[in-house]
Amino acid sequence: MALDEGDTGKATRLLEAVLDDARAGEGTEAPLVLCRLARAYRGEDRLDEAKARAREARERLGKTGTVSTLEGPEIYYTLFLVEGDADCLQRARELVDERARPIRHDAFREHFLTRVWPNSVILAMS
Repeated sequence: MALDEGDTGKATRLLEAVLDDARAGEGTEAPLVLCRLARAYRGEDRLDEAKARAREARERLGKTGTVSTLEGPEIYYTLFLVEGDADCLQRARELVDERARPIRHDAFREHFLTRVWPNSVILAMS
């Protein structure tokens, strides 16, 4: 994805294009798109817009009440980055640990925790 490659301009255009559809859906699709857009805006130094998208993502999470262990770490890590909420970083860490728990092979689990984004960043910061 463009955001992972550091192309925040392209990421912004792509995410803005799908935002209305994501907002119309259920579950965590909208919070994930909103958080990715918040990170893209943050990368472009559009901090007010980043905070607005993060705030909307948080509100939507409050309404659904659930987040998957697949999308949750990225969502909560982004809320931490944009809003500075340490509780979000802790929640991201908990979800990463929960996902890693069933990995039986030590080397695979270590790779998952230290080499896979956003897990590696979350663990380094928490």
